[in-house]
This record gives sequence, structure tokens and C-alpha cells, in this order.
Amino acid sequence: ATTSPVVVSMHAAGIEVKTRIFTHIIGVLTLLCAWRFFSGYFPKDFNLLLIGLVALNPVFSFATYVTVLDSIVFLFMFISLRQIAVYLEQKRIRSLLWAGVWFGVGNAVKYPLFLWLAPIAFLFLYFQREENARFLKDYGIYLATSLLVTFVTALVVSNLISSPGFAFAL
Repeated sequence: ATTSPVVVSMHAAGIEVKTRIFTHIIGVLTLLCAWRFFSGYFPKDFNLLLIGLVALNPVFSFATYVTVLDSIVFLFMFISLRQIAVYLEQKRIRSLLWAGVWFGVGNAVKYPLFLWLAPIAFLFLYFQREENARFLKDYGIYLATSLLVTFVTALVVSNLISSPGFAFAL
């Protein structure tokens, strides 16, 4: 059996190289998710410019080069926003629940996501609303789902080391 030179070099590489490759992959996935989200709202040329500016943004560049957590949070943010956009197009509650799940997982990874994604989602749903009662219900479902996922994830992680059986049962 022949082993690929890439596989051999990855096994020989240190943790820093592996982490940087992983963060770059997360960065590319984030840009793709951002492209998918913005493509529903902007023309193709402007969308390309917008994604290029995001890629050149020092905060994004630093996050995808140095830290894993920020990159993943950006990824979950764009996935959640895209799911809200799908919900607004198709009016299927499943999309809104998935948006809340992605928000909750991202919030469990790094809780400051709540500080900027909750208001963004609020405004996004508010300006696309058809009626006020439905807007409040939709936002309530989104927040409740996200908080439930956040707390369950935190509970599982906190009990994982002390009681792996209890954590896996959750």
C-alpha cells in the first residue's frame, strides 16, 4: 500500500501546522456560507466584492490564521442566517428550528455570538415580517431553540469528563 506524500507530511507536521490548516479550511467554508447567504440579496458582482472584502478583513484573516473558535463561530453565524433566509422563502418551521440549532451550537462554542447574532436575527426577521404576531412567534422559536441547544451542549460538555455515561445519555 502506497501512502500519499500529503498524508505522510501531515503525520509528521506539528500541532501548529495542523491547527492552521484546519482554521484555513474553516475560513474557506465560512466564505462559502457567506457567499451563499449574500447571494440571495445582492447581485453576483457585488457579492464577489463583499466576500473579497470579508476575506481581506484583518479580523477575519486573524481569526482564520490564529484561532479556531472565532472561525467556527463565523461559520455557524452564516449557516444560521442562511437557514433564516430559507425559512423566510419557504415558510417551513423546520428551517427556523435548524437556524436556532446552528445558532445554539455556535453560542455554545463562544457565547459572545449571542451579543451580535441575536440582534441581527431580530432585525432580519423584523424587516421581513408579514405580521407582528408571527414575527414574535418566529423570533421566540429561534431564540428558545438556540438557548436550549446552548444549555444542553454546555451540560453535556461539563459532564463529559466527570461522568461520560451521563453525558452520552444526554
